[in-house]
Amino acid sequence: MGSGYSSINLASDNNYLRILGEVGALGFASYLLIFIVFGIYVYRVLPDVDQKPSRSFVIGVVAALFGVGLNAVLIDVFEASKVAFVMWMLIGCVLGILHLYKKKPIEYIKDLKAVLLSFPAISIYLLLVAFSIYWSSLVNYFVGDDFTWLRWVGDCKKIITDGYAACQPTKETLMQYFTDAGGFFYRPGTKLYFFAMYSFFWLNSMAYHVASVTVHYFNAVLILLFARKIFNSKFFGFIAAFLFLVLSVHGETVFWISSINHLAASFFVLLGLASFMYWRETKNIFFLILSVVAVFTAPLFHELGIIAPLFIIGYDLITNPLTRKTLRSKWVYIIYLLQIPVYLLVRRSADSHWMSGDYSYSLVNLPYNIFGNIFGYIGLILVGTPFLPLYTSLRESGSQQIMWVIGAIVVIILVIAAGVLVFRKKVKKFNYYPYLLGIVFFLIAVFPFIGLGNITYRYSYLASVGIILILTAILYNIYNLFPKKAKGASYLIIFIAVGVFTSYQVTILDRTNSDWQKAGKVTSQVMKDFNDSFGKVSLQNPVFYFVDTPIRTGEAWIFPVGLGDALWFTFQDENLTVKNARTLDEAFSDAEGSASAKVFIFDKSGRVDEIIKTLE
Repeated sequence: MGSGYSSINLASDNNYLRILGEVGALGFASYLLIFIVFGIYVYRVLPDVDQKPSRSFVIGVVAALFGVGLNAVLIDVFEASKVAFVMWMLIGCVLGILHLYKKKPIEYIKDLKAVLLSFPAISIYLLLVAFSIYWSSLVNYFVGDDFTWLRWVGDCKKIITDGYAACQPTKETLMQYFTDAGGFFYRPGTKLYFFAMYSFFWLNSMAYHVASVTVHYFNAVLILLFARKIFNSKFFGFIAAFLFLVLSVHGETVFWISSINHLAASFFVLLGLASFMYWRETKNIFFLILSVVAVFTAPLFHELGIIAPLFIIGYDLITNPLTRKTLRSKWVYIIYLLQIPVYLLVRRSADSHWMSGDYSYSLVNLPYNIFGNIFGYIGLILVGTPFLPLYTSLRESGSQQIMWVIGAIVVIILVIAAGVLVFRKKVKKFNYYPYLLGIVFFLIAVFPFIGLGNITYRYSYLASVGIILILTAILYNIYNLFPKKAKGASYLIIFIAVGVFTSYQVTILDRTNSDWQKAGKVTSQVMKDFNDSFGKVSLQNPVFYFVDTPIRTGEAWIFPVGLGDALWFTFQDENLTVKNARTLDEAFSDAEGSASAKVFIFDKSGRVDEIIKTLE
């Protein structure tokens, strides 16, 4: 209900937030309804206006209202008397003019229902869901790898000319992102992203979080487009997108700014798939070009993008099976498959990091890892972060009893195969396409990571699309089990199921976000303390030793890496050296004899103190 008119004394600098605060959700909806009904009236009557001055006046006022609406995002414009009086008088004039040309009654209820259930309206609902879920995370600070990415774009490469050091030209820097990976992963798209964000927002972490949530939201919209076509239903398309937004396993991917590479790569994979679908339907060459560009762009953000062609080909072979008649239409596969060799060649020439350490496959353990990781990612997607300790325990015990694990895998495969055969015999008209698409999408999405010796939340992001399709297909089949007269009962069951699932997932997300908030407080406090202590002090070739550096808290990372990069923003010194030590004795031993060396220790709360060794 809100706190009452004029109860917010200070300028909120956002008229929509002011309306929500003063008159609540109901008042906000009522206020927007005025403009929606006004828009319906204009939409229905304007085509009948044949007088050019009247028509131009109406269009001009509508355009002005759009501009004022954008202005209201940044200022309390609707309540300003100099704007409000004129605005409402102009709206009245427009309605009066249109009334002269009105030829038939307007069915407001029917049109209002069409507006509220339209694709743009559903997209807005998803936007509200996305930011309502992740709103509290927008204040979280940078952690770990975030500082490494930021330093890469903040610490420009120096060129010595006539004895003076100057930054390398921006054009050459941007080109170098694509031509020289410097032994790191080949992710020029991610570097471009951080370059643009750093140029506009510097160390304003909120802007980066808003961007991450926005990309997450766009992925949900693409799922809406995709699922709407699969189920031929806006409602179930919305359900699929909604379930994708609330999955708690996405917490790390959205909360951690560095994980924008997963979000962006997934966005381009889904964009390529959605565009391909529309090209198949409309034969509009624009959608094919957009799809191809998206597919070739995806791996520039993360290696995950290399599976984009398989996503599209898998979808097309399921929905449009290979036959003699359809063989000619499959020529487009060649264009998509070119992405793989082109990407690998470019990556090779850029001297990028390849598979080693945690990012390598063990041929001996490959079968065990494949089945274990499939099970693990399904559990992570459905259960969220609480599943990881259980999975780790099962994996450790299973490694000691390989024969039992192999036997269990064989039994599970046989049971599933038998169940599918029996089901297909008894249910002749069952639509198995959504289930098959879900399975194929899941397996393709986890394919690059399926042979690794561990699992992580970020790798399940794109794979969750497949599981979401299967969950939505189950709800869709429940809906179809009921006759038309009992559809209300089916909706009730769906709402209860989705509500319970959402409550659980959001609870886990809130718990995870509290960990990331703690991590951000530690990193921001470290930067503040060092800036206060050394921001105005000139140190030559400083060497800092840190003891008990916090790696993570709960589900959130703190400084697995990036401590030196974070301190660089205080000292802006390329000669700064940051080292970790296991104990104070080790740190003092390594620092001995260096006049510029300092030793610091983190306490249990994450605060850092300088330790000075006294002479005995």
